[in-house]
Amino acid sequence: MVDYKNSSPDWQRHAGDILILPIGTTEQHGGHLPLNTLTVNCTRIAQAVAEHFDAALLPTIPISNSIVNTGFRGSFSFAPETLMKMIRDLAAEAERQHFRFLILISGENNMGLLDAVACDINRNDRDIKLLTVYPPRFADNDILTANRRNVNDFFAGEKDTSRYLDAGGMLLAQPEPDQTRDYAPKIPWLPTDLATFGIGNMNPPGYVGLPAEASGTKGRLLNTCIIESVVTYLEDRLSRLRHSSRYAGPGGLATRPLTRLDMPELMHLVEQANQNQQVQDWEFLLDTNPQGSIGMVFQGKVIGTAMVLNYPDGPAWINMVLVDREFQDYSVPDTLINEILKQHKDREFRLDAPSEKTGMFRELGFQLEFEIMRLVRSGGPLPPEPQGILRVAATDLGNMTEMDAANFISRREFVLERLFREDHDCSFMLERGDGFLLSRKGRRYRHLGPVYAPDDRMAADLVAAAIRSCNGGELVIDVPKFHTDFIEYLRKMGFIVQKKFFRMGKNTVRQEKKNYYFATIGPEFG
Repeated sequence: MVDYKNSSPDWQRHAGDILILPIGTTEQHGGHLPLNTLTVNCTRIAQAVAEHFDAALLPTIPISNSIVNTGFRGSFSFAPETLMKMIRDLAAEAERQHFRFLILISGENNMGLLDAVACDINRNDRDIKLLTVYPPRFADNDILTANRRNVNDFFAGEKDTSRYLDAGGMLLAQPEPDQTRDYAPKIPWLPTDLATFGIGNMNPPGYVGLPAEASGTKGRLLNTCIIESVVTYLEDRLSRLRHSSRYAGPGGLATRPLTRLDMPELMHLVEQANQNQQVQDWEFLLDTNPQGSIGMVFQGKVIGTAMVLNYPDGPAWINMVLVDREFQDYSVPDTLINEILKQHKDREFRLDAPSEKTGMFRELGFQLEFEIMRLVRSGGPLPPEPQGILRVAATDLGNMTEMDAANFISRREFVLERLFREDHDCSFMLERGDGFLLSRKGRRYRHLGPVYAPDDRMAADLVAAAIRSCNGGELVIDVPKFHTDFIEYLRKMGFIVQKKFFRMGKNTVRQEKKNYYFATIGPEFG
């Protein structure tokens, strides 16, 4: 813990991200207590809380909102707007110094003002969060005689006086006997009445409660209870905020179909996730199955996506499951996938899931089928020119489509045609006609696939032709892990393993013929 008695280098070395600000008052507390009573009581709690959390502790602000004590000389107050501006300025300074949490410990006199400032700052999801704590609210009132007598005790009474005594304070005079009942209305005074009636209207001596019943013993019990309860409360709230600090949490989220008008936000998700897709990939998926695109939106902004590529005689292929970083903690992918499953009901489903997402899909009923290794190549010497490799011509598409359909789990000529049309410069086939490679250009690198070939060596020759055609540019390829010899060929050509995917299925009917299936098109298409 550090506080205002430490040096600036001490604060520089302090590793905590919690800052505590006690807020006191300079105001009358009857004839038996000094003007700084609330300051003493708040400081007592703030010190204990700061020690527990190893936090940084600011000095107690000695003047705040005491306008309910108007008429009592010696009571000084800032205007509500002034106090609120002070808290805003201190929060901004704490944020600049990279504190994540500012805890305000104050009497209930400031409750409406501090809560309003905290709410306004927190709702904007800044880098700092404000938490307000009002210690009297955490007290065990059963300790009080006033509670047993059903007497309201909320200002300079038994509770405040007992807590002050426990904090080491001395009475200035013996408390007067209870006079509040002489001024009690038919409906007892409540703290909210202070907006209409000042303290002097409720009781001319300036207190509301039973200060004559106060004792240091009661104060010790009250403060111990308050500290324990405040610490428990803050541990829970801080834990929640560390898990997710977004003010609205998962509230306000809704799903709707995606459109081309969403393209800027769709590409923002791609860039944020450092993915490879381009605008034309989204457009192709949207045009192919407009009803199969689902977005999660917040305040009109797309913050999550899931797409379905509908293979007519095969599976509904789930892809483009992306979520904005700010919303990672709110089960957005689960909601989107469940919506897709509900829309397509008993369809066969397939997807290529990143290794860290397999648990989520297993809970949704998907089964693991096989592992896929993603390998990337970022330059290096070109491999020797392979023999027996030709460039694909438009007249070869029919043969390639049949080969793909015989080995994949569905016919998908519309996908292969698109790949050839948009990247025909990097499309190759075996001269003998029983293998081919297509590719597609991406935002970050060219993606090679699908690759079909009779054996590992011929598959590697197709990749070598692609490398030479791209002049060694950045390439990526997704290879089923069981093709170990092919992966070894790729390593020798400069590819390295980047990450893993898992082919997963639900309600599956067909399986790939794995002997010929050397590389997928990628998670978007299978």
